[in-house]
Amino acid sequence: EVKMLSADGKDQAHFFVGKNGSVDFMTTYIRKADSDAVLLTNGYLKMVYGKGNASAWKDLMICEMEPESIEKITMKHGQEEITLEQVPDDNDQAVEPKKVWKMTQPDRGLIQGSMIQRVTGMFRRLRAADFAEQLDDQAGYGFENSPSATVTVKVAEEEERVFIFGAQVDEKANQYYLKELGKDAVYIVPKYRLESITKTPDEFFEEK
Repeated sequence: EVKMLSADGKDQAHFFVGKNGSVDFMTTYIRKADSDAVLLTNGYLKMVYGKGNASAWKDLMICEMEPESIEKITMKHGQEEITLEQVPDDNDQAVEPKKVWKMTQPDRGLIQGSMIQRVTGMFRRLRAADFAEQLDDQAGYGFENSPSATVTVKVAEEEERVFIFGAQVDEKANQYYLKELGKDAVYIVPKYRLESITKTPDEFFEEK
């Protein structure tokens, strides 16, 4: 059921969206609230109006980065701090040698291609599950004193962006608070987002 109102609260439209009218999902049955006539209209309107919950309507995109443009990532998790960087390949004798990913802190050399793809790929479309509720005590988010992890990302020709994973959301054990430094929004993200970057050096290290 869809109702549209003007700024002063007057009804502008009121109709019901039915099932799709064709196997290719290019049409939809609708009925105006004040009529028994069923109409067939263009477009798959269930995709437009039938999102199911409030979160589906929110702009929950935290960031969008091309993984190939990321030059450096620093991850702090507990006492562990890892820096991954794209650096010129020492074995490439070209005038402009290709770049490879290395762990420079601690200095461990080349890292697994599949691992760096998972980490950088997370920032291609980093989307939250929802916005966090406003807490009376801001310390409850866990960003200041004991964050679960801090991730700094450097993209070519751009300022560094810092993402802070805070405390675990109390009522949902598999979610954490997240914010970007310098911005006001506080998000809730799935636990796997945190787990995808809180690796030990050995998990990134590529033995020769």
